Amino acid sequence: MPTRPRLQSVPAPGSRGRPVEGVSRAVVDAAVAEERKRIALDLHDHLGQQIVGAKLMLASLERNSGSPELAPQIAALRASLEQLSLEIKAISSGMRLGIPSPDRLVEALEELANRWMSHTQIQVDVSCDILKKVRFCKKISEVVYRVVQESLTNIAKHAANATLVEIRAELQYGFLKLTIEDDGPGFSSSPESFFECQQGRYGNGGISGIRERVGKLGGDVTIRRPADKKRGSAISVSIPIGHPNNRSNTG
Repeated sequence: MPTRPRLQSVPAPGSRGRPVEGVSRAVVDAAVAEERKRIALDLHDHLGQQIVGAKLMLASLERNSGSPELAPQIAALRASLEQLSLEIKAISSGMRLGIPSPDRLVEALEELANRWMSHTQIQVDVSCDILKKVRFCKKISEVVYRVVQESLTNIAKHAANATLVEIRAELQYGFLKLTIEDDGPGFSSSPESFFECQQGRYGNGGISGIRERVGKLGGDVTIRRPADKKRGSAISVSIPIGHPNNRSNTG
């Protein structure tokens, strides 16, 4: 019987198998670099100018106020603007800022709480000793920090008259449970805002960002009214420690 000719794959023009992927990767990297450059220029042109304007206004206020009581607050605002300027430059260059290592997570949360207290005059109670006893991977550490950071920002925006914020972390049946609770007005006066918050539309995307971060680790987010209190709101995050994305301490 005649044998059939063996068919051979023909590489694409200008390619030799694997190198095609290398060429594609180079194109993607170049596009990312170009986009990063554009974002950096936009940040410099827009936010940079706003920061310079705010600094000039603070300098004028300091010269004309004649109030020694305002001096520390003006100095604190100037320091915040300087830090913001440095962070914008770093972020636009591709750096990832403010992400604590797992062994410094509790200290970083306490530092964050102390800074936030000094700005808002709202007491913060951090009860996260479990984060010292159990070493979590970098991904979980980052998400915990970002969730607390975003939650405090939302409280400052929507519950500025709160007097106490409680941050608690505990381990339950293989899940890391993180709760940030405040004693502000909550949602009692506006059921619609509670529904929007549950759907992730409350707070200009802050809750949506939290849901996205936690969801990548196989976890979920719950927004609720504290069961034993008439006021306040609480965000609870549950992250499965054994999820495939959460087992490595390197990523």
